[in-house]
Amino acid sequence: MVAIVRQPTVPTCRVRVRDLRVGCVPDLPVQRLLSFLGALYACDQGLDVETVHLDSSELLRRLRIGQLDLCLTPCARDRREIELEPLFPGELLAAFLPAGHRLGDRPILAPGDLEDEILLIAPPAGDPAFHDQLMALLHGAGYRFRGVRETGGAHRRDVLLAVAEGRGITLGQASALQTVGELGTLVTRHLLEPPQRMPDTAVAWLARPTSRVSPVLACIREVARDLYCSTAAP
Repeated sequence: MVAIVRQPTVPTCRVRVRDLRVGCVPDLPVQRLLSFLGALYACDQGLDVETVHLDSSELLRRLRIGQLDLCLTPCARDRREIELEPLFPGELLAAFLPAGHRLGDRPILAPGDLEDEILLIAPPAGDPAFHDQLMALLHGAGYRFRGVRETGGAHRRDVLLAVAEGRGITLGQASALQTVGELGTLVTRHLLEPPQRMPDTAVAWLARPTSRVSPVLACIREVARDLYCSTAAP
């Protein structure tokens, strides 16, 4: 008779999957978004993240009604029912001019250089708090314009297209041309003197975290602090 030796059963290790719904503003560089998501995955391998891009006001609205778990958005002034952790320092602010503009050969522009220009902006309704914050920053730094005009579309690409068409100039994050393809060849980028920065980007969640967020909240805070410190200007 042949004895049958049974091998001990090795338990299968299964990682519990936890869905996390994350909203992000369209202007956040994709490298920054991926660095945040990658750090979350490294911290908790059980996460399965679904990401959507919307303007800041819509992100915060969906967060408040429970359709999103986290938002990556400029630091919000209106923080009712919301907590946040700074995630990335604000990018340098730059001026974008149409190709062939009279100031096109100047790599750096000062407030007085733009006094005769029309400033093009996205409709403030998409993110009124951010619009007010940015305009207050510019006003405090001494920037004045011949006029301010809203564009028909709310996306950064729409504003830069209006600049390329010669309708005016715009101001925005210095990395804006990285996401607009060939349109970036029709406008020129100019840093400002003295340097100005956009508001910080934060990760936001409900003050009473959802059941999706609570188990990973410590991880989210740790990741945000590490990323902020590693990307802050020296």
